Amino acid sequence: MAPPGFLTTRGEVGAERICALGICAGGGSVTYAAQTDHRFKAVASVSGADSAYVSREAVACATGPKESCEVEGATHIDLYDKEEYLPQVTAKPHGFFRSALGDG
Repeated sequence: MAPPGFLTTRGEVGAERICALGICAGGGSVTYAAQTDHRFKAVASVSGADSAYVSREAVACATGPKESCEVEGATHIDLYDKEEYLPQVTAKPHGFFRSALGDG
């Protein structure tokens, strides 16, 4: 996963504040990436009920600040474009990242 490498070269980015958020199958991908790339300071995943098993397994293996959020009743496609799920997709990870970075 290249983003942490690129972000650490940017002066406006605090290297000690790089987090990763994965939605749907990306929830499993970012947590596995964070297991080997320790530039991520916190990682969160949001999954629909039909794909949560991938994220659940990956989050269980992750170390450091981590959070998993399952959106009950949502399919993985719902997380991208159904307004009723947006508060769940954004609110919990936002609060988690603020807490993990000491901002809230």
